[in-house]
Amino acid sequence: MMMISGAEIMSEIATNKGRIDAVLKTEKIIYVIEFKKDSSAQKALNQIKDKDYAESYKVWLESYPKREIKLIGINFSTKKNNIEDWKEEKILNSFSI
Repeated sequence: MMMISGAEIMSEIATNKGRIDAVLKTEKIIYVIEFKKDSSAQKALNQIKDKDYAESYKVWLESYPKREIKLIGINFSTKKNNIEDWKEEKILNSFSI
């Protein structure tokens, strides 16, 4: 479904500091996503930042200054069988005009 909409999604991307759960690329935004189970969205977001999962995508901002990167932490609850909470943080593009 994502590919039909023009988006590209990848999972379990290895980095030198760990594995990114998912990266979703659209024409204007790259989403770096970390999932947790029975934890918190903040812990997921902290892991993205602590392990600098978005580092390799920051070069993309240099070439496309009107685009952005968003970090998303999502927590699933096994009691609710659903997403319990999620947090989003935008990486500021210092290359914008």
